[in-house]
Amino acid sequence: MRKRKCIAILVLQGLLEIYKNPRGKTRSWIRKRESRGFYTNIVREMMVEDTAAYREMMRMSYDDFKVLLRVVEPHISPHQVQGGQKVIPALERLTLTIRFLATGETYRSLCFQFRISVAAISYIVEEVCEVIVKHIGPLYLKVPSTTEEWLEIAAKFEERWNYPNCVGAIDGKHIVMQPPANAGSFFYNYKHTHSIVLMAVAGPDYECIYADVGTNGKVADGGAWIKCSLSKSIDDGTISLPSARCLPFGVTKIPYLFVADDAFAMKPNVMKP
Repeated sequence: MRKRKCIAILVLQGLLEIYKNPRGKTRSWIRKRESRGFYTNIVREMMVEDTAAYREMMRMSYDDFKVLLRVVEPHISPHQVQGGQKVIPALERLTLTIRFLATGETYRSLCFQFRISVAAISYIVEEVCEVIVKHIGPLYLKVPSTTEEWLEIAAKFEERWNYPNCVGAIDGKHIVMQPPANAGSFFYNYKHTHSIVLMAVAGPDYECIYADVGTNGKVADGGAWIKCSLSKSIDDGTISLPSARCLPFGVTKIPYLFVADDAFAMKPNVMKP
């Protein structure tokens, strides 16, 4: 009986070692983040030596990144507990998030690059995105609320693009996602992927003046646009668009309008070229 107990203990110890070692190795290579991670060895080098490559990698210039960091840093800087694990600084947190947004890489792929666990990445990305939306969104994603603001946009469209009476360009973008359990074909789109729809209106300088996210990918761009608050405001006349005017050398009054592609239905304030 005693011999059997000893054998059982040895077998159990062996099993524990089998399950323990891989996890230990994972923790070991993640601990080397500060010396061998993607941020330390690649990103910091490009910040100084190759700003063009940095822009290509992050889809934004380093100067713009610094402006963004100044705004969000106070809200994403973790508190270092004395005697606790070293925290991931705000600079690296923002870099990780922007890299994810720029490339759409999986958390697992970013885990190997940045040497940060998938669980930590999922928390960091969500936290940083919420801070960006809260503190940056109101500054840069602002729908014009007065007739004068719409007229200013129209003047820039005419000056830059030779397109009179245009106040915005509408289009949709499918954001690929992993569908929730039991979602069926609810998010399945014509590109044979699962997605949600980002509907946006761009201004004359490529700036985003309106965005709506969340319509299921099964809905076409035109259908997603109809569901947007801006579309409803246009239809009921509550967005203060300027009154129709005659174009140069014309006698017929033309309404101010948004330009879109064939996926959208043509209306008095939505035109397809």
